[in-house]
Amino acid sequence: MSVSPPTDRVLSADGLDVDAPPGATAPAAADSESPDGGGAGAEPPTGGTGRRRLLGVLVAFLLIGGAAAREVWVSTQALSETEAELAEARADIEALTSSEATLRDDLDGAKGRTKVAELDSAQARAALDALEEQRQALEAQVLSADADRGLRALANGRLRTCIDGLNRAVNKISVGDGTGGAFELAAVQDDCAAAEQAGPSEMPYDFPDPFVLSVGGTNYAYGTNAGGGNVQLATSSNLDEWRFAGNALPKVADWAEPNSTWAPSVLKLGDRYLLYYSVAKKGERTHCVSVAVALAPHGPFVDSTSAPLVCQEDEGGTIDPSPYVDTDGKAYLLYKSEGTPVGRSGGLWSQELNAEGTGFAGFPVLLMSGDPTSWEQGVVEGPSMYRDGEGRLWMFYSGAPWSSDEYGVGVASCPNGPASPCTRANPRPMLKSNDRVVGPGGLEAFRDGDGTPRVVFHAYKPGKVGYPNNRILVVGTLRLDHDSVALDY
Repeated sequence: MSVSPPTDRVLSADGLDVDAPPGATAPAAADSESPDGGGAGAEPPTGGTGRRRLLGVLVAFLLIGGAAAREVWVSTQALSETEAELAEARADIEALTSSEATLRDDLDGAKGRTKVAELDSAQARAALDALEEQRQALEAQVLSADADRGLRALANGRLRTCIDGLNRAVNKISVGDGTGGAFELAAVQDDCAAAEQAGPSEMPYDFPDPFVLSVGGTNYAYGTNAGGGNVQLATSSNLDEWRFAGNALPKVADWAEPNSTWAPSVLKLGDRYLLYYSVAKKGERTHCVSVAVALAPHGPFVDSTSAPLVCQEDEGGTIDPSPYVDTDGKAYLLYKSEGTPVGRSGGLWSQELNAEGTGFAGFPVLLMSGDPTSWEQGVVEGPSMYRDGEGRLWMFYSGAPWSSDEYGVGVASCPNGPASPCTRANPRPMLKSNDRVVGPGGLEAFRDGDGTPRVVFHAYKPGKVGYPNNRILVVGTLRLDHDSVALDY
């Protein structure tokens, strides 16, 4: 990921303040990620049918194409102005060349005259030198204009290639060819990144709620549904350069609504990979958690369930699943209850999984509830657990309205294990908006292939905050001390 130089943000379990640039003021609070109480990492709900949700995906891409088209028009106007400036500069050079010849004649005529004439000759030389400096400056402007024209032409070419690829992807997705649409997006990834002036590691597409799994030297990133399909997939060999790889979940469960999948996460158990994801019940707005299975980390994952794995309908639904395996080998699933439809703040939960990972072996435990009086504004979501080398168990979570610069990441301490309540380790967020990322959230902790503690999260770019702007994938390093957590990214 191409980001600015690292910045340490430290928080102390004993209450040590976090050193982070203050964030900007943002819009009014919301209880969850969707404008009407949806969930973390979601695109705003657009209706009860698959056709409307598909339309939301297409609109997001048409907005990208429209924005890129405006960039092409602006660049073309700037190119015309540059051509005019170029012609004017050349005319000035011709006039200066004529003036130079006249001055040289005056200089020659001044030779051999009286001291007064010699003084006139010196003045003429000074004027000539001044004109020469001006001519050289104008020639430099001409060279710069020529170079700028070439760069603009190159940028316009990549913009057009990006737009053409997006149009092809939209056309294929609109007729149900999600695989073909994902292929077209992958084909123009570099052109769209260049047109957006993105770094080489940035995905130029929307990739919210990322989860990373390292397997055999390859890092697999899974993201909330967007143009890439139900579960977007990207791969990297070094966690710096990511390549868009398509859709890991071609089809959701029969009971679920297509194009409404959020916050995927993957757990390897034995020789199988289990994909946990949030999805709306068919014909309803309530989100639940389901599980799909594959024999490889890139899928395709298959969901053959006949009902949700967990769906707290009396709590407003369930979203944001995240698996955690403790040191004793027991696996747990963390998740969030929405809370909003029944008029109370959402909560974060933990429940022990069975040996197959497709069901539960224990009862749900409430880890933490939202605090309306804190920076969270009553919203807690996206839980993720990590145990450090000294045995401390931490839980990261996101809070505040997801589509604003107030969104951030907090951390809690869970001294009694993953099946007991956790306590906030600091009254302020450990990660919040700054001059590089805005509205960071959906943080997941993981270990890379070398065992190094890492985190992955999404964020808006400065100046491009809120839906439908893209949320980029960001990878950082997690540094843990006996009483603190720090993050480099």
